[in-house]
Amino acid sequence: MASYGSLFLHHLKLEGRPLLESPNQQMRHLLDSLGKYQRAGRELDSFRQVLSDVESSLEADHSAPFELSVVATAARHAAILGCYFTGKPTFGRDAAFWQLFPSLGYSSDVTEEFIALYRYRRADDQGEPPEAEIPEAEVLDWIARVRRLIDQVEILGHGS
Repeated sequence: MASYGSLFLHHLKLEGRPLLESPNQQMRHLLDSLGKYQRAGRELDSFRQVLSDVESSLEADHSAPFELSVVATAARHAAILGCYFTGKPTFGRDAAFWQLFPSLGYSSDVTEEFIALYRYRRADDQGEPPEAEIPEAEVLDWIARVRRLIDQVEILGHGS
């Protein structure tokens, strides 16, 4: 993970606190020497594949709330990557949207909409029953919006 500058390790470096450290502080040295994240292109491709998979699932028996939870996860991870590209790494569920979206020209209303989308992920994590009928068009709209976000994050990555 250290060899490619894992975002998880960047998260640990930024927010982690050691509970127990070896005498030679091996983890501290690893985090202090952590290089630039090198798998952004692969990650962006994965986000796009996830969205394509959700589109495909809509053609068969599916759960719209579950599909929206998957789309929300891709959106959040894209926002986290975008924050990294802007030089302000942020990993919180809502914080990444609040940190990144103004730099992309998104209004606070749009930011709130993306945060509201993430409620599907939280509900799925907690095993809450799905909401009533969600039109397929709404899922498709979110797929398009998250694709645009991924494209914008990719552009940020080319500038960093």
